[in-house]
Amino acid sequence: MVDLLSSYSNRQDLLQDLQHAARNLRASLEDTAEATTSVRSQRTPAPAWRLADRLTEADIANLISSFLGGTTARELAAQYGISLTSVKAILRAHNARRPKRA
Repeated sequence: MVDLLSSYSNRQDLLQDLQHAARNLRASLEDTAEATTSVRSQRTPAPAWRLADRLTEADIANLISSFLGGTTARELAAQYGISLTSVKAILRAHNARRPKRA
């Protein structure tokens, strides 16, 4: 391949780079030793973002019953470690509304 390119190429600088790359490629293909480094990260996995991954059905049932018992949505958000918006979304999805005061 290098001989073919050298006969058609007028750019010696490019030819030398190509020859160097070809030598490195041959050397790496001849090297049969397996790599000992791992490509896996040693970091802990990222926290779960979906509510279904963070709260169980029992947690959701307790959240709703606490809300109906008078606990504010802000207090529930702090208690369960989720945002106020997430608490409101859960309450909406389960049609949890406090009775209107007279």
